[in-house]
Amino acid sequence: ALLSSTKTDKKTKLTWFVVVLSCVAAIGGFLFGYDTGVVSGALIKLKADFHLSDSDQEWIVGIAVAAAALGAMLGGITSNSLGRKPTLILASFFFTLGSVLLFTATTFHLLLAGRLVLGLGVGLASMVVPAYIAESSPAVYRGTLVTMFGATICSGQFIASVVCGAFSEVHEGWRWMLGIAMVPSVAMGVGMLLLPESPRYLVSGLDLGLQFVTLNLSKIEKNSLNLEYDAMIQLIHTSVQVE
Repeated sequence: ALLSSTKTDKKTKLTWFVVVLSCVAAIGGFLFGYDTGVVSGALIKLKADFHLSDSDQEWIVGIAVAAAALGAMLGGITSNSLGRKPTLILASFFFTLGSVLLFTATTFHLLLAGRLVLGLGVGLASMVVPAYIAESSPAVYRGTLVTMFGATICSGQFIASVVCGAFSEVHEGWRWMLGIAMVPSVAMGVGMLLLPESPRYLVSGLDLGLQFVTLNLSKIEKNSLNLEYDAMIQLIHTSVQVE
């Protein structure tokens, strides 16, 4: 069985659908990196415009980290109860709302609110993006595709430094530094609306029907379902017969 599985995996082709799915989900990693990195440059401008004390600056940075910890805990709950896809859509909503709040902020408390909301998005993404990519990828490519999450975090932090430098001399440039993240967050939300749920989550539901799960699996592997997915389908067959 192990040799058969290995041969099947080698014949499995990586489809464009899986690549696009992974890229869209990995936007969550990019936003993770961007929103945690951009604050270092934005604080320089914020301190002058809002006359922030050292304590105020600590709150702006720390509240996002605290919210991310909470979001990570909630991510485990929502991904199991609602699904991976709805949780990532919720994360993109938090990313977008947080960016809008920061872009339009006129008071210190609005800045805190925006950072708190962003932190929730970071926490949800950190928990669910790797799981969604792993569960939606053929086994032979799974490790490679999941590393996209880490790579996009680093790229997000790099882009954040570039954006901060670009807007460092612009009047109220901090608004653009913090608000421009709404563009990729909206793209992530729209993309996730068009993508299917994780096959493994569908299997765990057991009440969605064999046809629906098979349809989602066939999008991931265009030519055939490998042994791993065959096993998941067999599990659904068994559960339907029992019921």
